[in-house]
Amino acid sequence: MDAGTGSASTGYVQITGVPYDSSLTWGLLVSKVSFSAANSMTTIFSENNLGTIIGIHTGGGTASITPVLLPSGTAFTMSSNSLSAFRLGTGTEQDPYVYEPNELGVEPDIIVSINMLYDEATLLTAFQD
Repeated sequence: MDAGTGSASTGYVQITGVPYDSSLTWGLLVSKVSFSAANSMTTIFSENNLGTIIGIHTGGGTASITPVLLPSGTAFTMSSNSLSAFRLGTGTEQDPYVYEPNELGVEPDIIVSINMLYDEATLLTAFQD
């Protein structure tokens, strides 16, 4: 999704064909320091229903970086307008894709206060049925 123009294109990460052990229960612990690539990983984890997201609203920041090389030879990188997003809808005319940017972070499935973020007993409650 381009924040400047509102245009969107899809490069969707879907995990398939990987051996899966249904006896394992996965969780992803996130916090404000889960930003940039970690925020994108949280989105991929959520979109592929890999498990429960536990913790604090992530730090956001999913704009890709753009390398810039000037004629003088100076090189630098900067954030681009391209954002990653949750893709909603099925892509049909009746139910077109709608993109919900995750630039401002991802809300966990189970919210845990900052002072309990590494408390084993608190975190294990996320895996109780």
